[in-house]
Amino acid sequence: MGSRLKIAQQNGASYELWSEGSIPKETKGYMDDKGIKYNENIKRNPCEDENLR
Repeated sequence: MGSRLKIAQQNGASYELWSEGSIPKETKGYMDDKGIKYNENIKRNPCEDENLR
């Protein structure tokens, strides 16, 4: 994740983690230390699922 964040920063982009489930406490701590934004327990929109099209 750290190298992906660096690549994003070098290219003027953001890097975020979006998780459908819970993120472990240790992982959150790592991402907080690195400055990686994250969102957890995201519910997918069934209309956006390519398998349903």
